[in-house]
Amino acid sequence: MNMKTLLIVVGVVVVLGGAYFFANNKPQAGQTPAPTVAPVATTAPSEGAMMKKNQTDVTLTQDGFTPQTVTVKVGDKVVWTNKSGSTATVHSNPHPIHTDYKPLNLGKFDDGGTLEFTATEKGTYQYHDHMHPNRTGTVVVE
Repeated sequence: MNMKTLLIVVGVVVVLGGAYFFANNKPQAGQTPAPTVAPVATTAPSEGAMMKKNQTDVTLTQDGFTPQTVTVKVGDKVVWTNKSGSTATVHSNPHPIHTDYKPLNLGKFDDGGTLEFTATEKGTYQYHDHMHPNRTGTVVVE
């Protein structure tokens, strides 16, 4: 293969790789406003969850997410607070590709920080801390 052909092949690979990267690298839900749905009345919070009107709080510590499973209604908000002592994430399963439920790919949050998710469709969604994938949780949207 001569040098000109090699440069053309490398150029095509770089262009295609860049196109793939930009097509699949959309802003994470924590960085842009997520679509919202008008709040609806809620029922009792999941066991161990702190509940404000239409909001369920989850705390991340070094031991993981508490509560590990929350059940909310469409339109409700889940707020994660990081008390783990280090930067962490909330990302949908599976680790490390986060493809099961992209709206739950909320990204990084520092110790003391929060991330928010507004439930827009019914389902059961599992997530994890990408930096510590043994820290897992589930959001059930009814």
